[in-house]
Order: sequence, then structure tokens, then C-alpha cells
Amino acid sequence: MKNAPDKKQNKDKSSNLSSRAEEFRFVDGLVKDIYFEFGIKIPRAKLLVEIVDALKRKGTTDKRAIREEIAQMFIEESGQ
Repeated sequence: MKNAPDKKQNKDKSSNLSSRAEEFRFVDGLVKDIYFEFGIKIPRAKLLVEIVDALKRKGTTDKRAIREEIAQMFIEESGQ
């Protein structure tokens, strides 16, 4: 008999993919919010990097706090 994949292992992979999909939707939502709310015109990849960095710095998933930090950073950057 061939070794059948372990159901628990498949379930772990499935839940990991689900978790990563939720993270993607969260960050994608932040990108859309920032573009819409603040009208920041920068490449999407740069904005994604800044959002991830802000999430790490803040240690929170509060969308409002992250949006405000990103917007403030780009406002200061464009004003200089």
C-alpha cells in the first residue's frame, strides 16, 4: 500500500492557507483604504512594504492606527 497523506497534515496546510488568505485580505484592504482615503500616489509594492513594517512596529492590527501612521509618513515625505 502506498503511504496515504496524513489528514492532520492536510488540515494544517489548509488552515495555514486560510490564515494567509485572511492576512492578505487584511493588508489588501489597508492598501485600498489608504489609496482611497488619502489619495497617496505611490507604487503598490512600496505601500505594501510600508504597511507590513508598520504592522511590525505597532504590534497591532488596528486598521485606523496603521492607516494614520502610513499617511503621516508619506505626507511628511512629500512635504520635504
